[in-house]
Amino acid sequence: MTKVINIIGVDNNDNFRKHEKDLLLEIQKDEGIDFKISLFKEYDQSFFQELQHSENNILLLDIITKENDGIEVLRQIRQNDKRSLAIFVSGHEKTYGKKILKDTLDIYTFITKDINFDKEFKQKIKLALKERELNQFIQVYDEKNTATLIPIDTILYISTELRKMKITTNDDKVFYTNTPLHKLLKQLGTDFASCHRSCIINLRRVQRIDKTNRIIYFDNQNSTNCVSRDKIKKINELIPKIG
Repeated sequence: MTKVINIIGVDNNDNFRKHEKDLLLEIQKDEGIDFKISLFKEYDQSFFQELQHSENNILLLDIITKENDGIEVLRQIRQNDKRSLAIFVSGHEKTYGKKILKDTLDIYTFITKDINFDKEFKQKIKLALKERELNQFIQVYDEKNTATLIPIDTILYISTELRKMKITTNDDKVFYTNTPLHKLLKQLGTDFASCHRSCIINLRRVQRIDKTNRIIYFDNQNSTNCVSRDKIKKINELIPKIG
């Protein structure tokens, strides 16, 4: 089951915010993609709470609001969130555009509030949605060395096998990748954690942990004993936060 895409935005103009929502609903209907829309007037507590409890996000950010600087807000967000696609929607492109694009905030794109806004907005949001959908898959190789895409949420764990990374899925299939574990951990996001220097697990798939024997059991009754003593306590603490 793929994760719902969340579009979370801020714009202090009530009419424009309503127009954004109308365009998003049109895209939803045209593309047949399921996504949640949460739009706010300000970078306030409600915005940050929604962001904290959401993942697989597309952020529509206003540069200037009455109380905040959107660039500084994104800088704050990026301290803990490197994966959300950030899109600045503003009429201040000439003033801020170059600064934003040169900044180290991993901006996805910029949409200008001008006469061509509707067309540009739809084009770029559709591209962002497709990228979010693709980010729910990972390219791997089967035992015949044939490349394929598998859903990330089907992965139970990934372990080192010789010079390759062995991926075990919930239907007990095995795939491989040459991407090192530390890069996979960064790519796969906070649903995954290291349980050993040679193994990472999908926290959402963990059913129980045998701390005495250091065995992790998954929701299909598969298990791994590739668990180090110093990692098991942290894994046990992370599980409730994923639910």
